[in-house]
This record gives sequence, structure tokens and C-alpha cells, in this order.
Amino acid sequence: MDSETGKPVFLDLDGNETFDYDFKNGRAYVGDGLPDVIMGLNNTFTYKNWDLTALINVSLGAQIFDSSGKRQMGLMTDWNMRTDILDRWTQPGDNAMYPQLTFDETKYGFDPGDNAPWFNTSLYVYDADYARLKRLVLGYNVPAFKIRNKNITGMRVAFSATNVFTVTNFPGLDPEIVRDFENPQDRNLSGNITYLTPPQERSYSVQINLTF
Repeated sequence: MDSETGKPVFLDLDGNETFDYDFKNGRAYVGDGLPDVIMGLNNTFTYKNWDLTALINVSLGAQIFDSSGKRQMGLMTDWNMRTDILDRWTQPGDNAMYPQLTFDETKYGFDPGDNAPWFNTSLYVYDADYARLKRLVLGYNVPAFKIRNKNITGMRVAFSATNVFTVTNFPGLDPEIVRDFENPQDRNLSGNITYLTPPQERSYSVQINLTF
């Protein structure tokens, strides 16, 4: 972002800075939607009649492209804006993350015929590393002498939680995402792209298992 004008600064294929976004001839591969490492740990701890099971997922080395950010971080539209846009250029000398807000889709150097202003740049590529406590189950096996019904030979009560918490630097809603594609270009990005993608829900449940 240029601190004097508030316009975004792009790099051409030779690494030179420019104000003009070349939709057709200035593309380059940026980031990687596939993680380098995927790990999981599932373990059960027992103590007397109690048991605790935890499932942890870890993903390292991938990036996420925030496709909705390009419509929320500069151009004024009928979309809701995100609080990130508070870190934007407002006056000469500002060292901000995002450019000046504008109603004019050609202000940033776009050709209206090139599908502007929905431009893809590395500004919206984020690290997708995360570690997630995917599932946690705390169970208790009721001793036989406490079961008052002679037809019941065993009973287990358990509390379970899914998507308990996630450790990540990704600023979006969920680093573990897959979205439906809209067109052939998005199809190549669907593995690790977010476009107003809702996060996975956190759920809780209580289970009672009876053995007859």
C-alpha cells in the first residue's frame, strides 16, 4: 500500500512495484493449499471407573486464501465490512494494512473488463497452521452394585464435546475449511479457500448407554 496515495501496490512477474493490476498477464502461483504435515493423536486415559478420550488434529504448512476479503477490504459495496478494515489508509503518511476505501472500482488500477474489482492477491493469503481439540469424551461406568434394576447389567454415562478449541494464527473463522466452487478457477482453490464460509459448530452431548 502506498502511504502517500492510499492505493495498493502490486508486484509484476519481475518483482517490480506497480499501481496497475494485470489480471491477464500478471498472475503467479502464491501459497499452497495442501499441508506439508497432517497429524492426529487419539488417546484414552482410564482411572477406576472413569475414562477420558481426546482426539487432537494438527495441520502444518498450508495457506488459506480469503476470497471474501477482496470484497470487504477496500471497495465500498452492499456487503458488511469487517473490523480489519479499521487498519486502512485515511491520510498521507499512514502506514496501514489496507488501502483507502473507495466507491470507484477503477481507482485501484483495474480494467473494468477484467472482472474488477474482485482481484486476487497475496494480501488475502494467510497461514493455515492449526492444532484442534476435535473431540473430548469423559465417561463413567456405573458399578453393578449401584444399578437398582436387575434387568440392566451395565450402564455408562458420558459427556462429549466436539470442536472444543483451536490454536491458530489464522484471523478468519475456521482454518479447517473446504468450500464449494463457483467457477473453474475457484475449483482449483476449493481445498483451502474461504468465502464467507461458516465455521464448524461446537457441540455438546450427554450419552447414557445401557446393557441388558
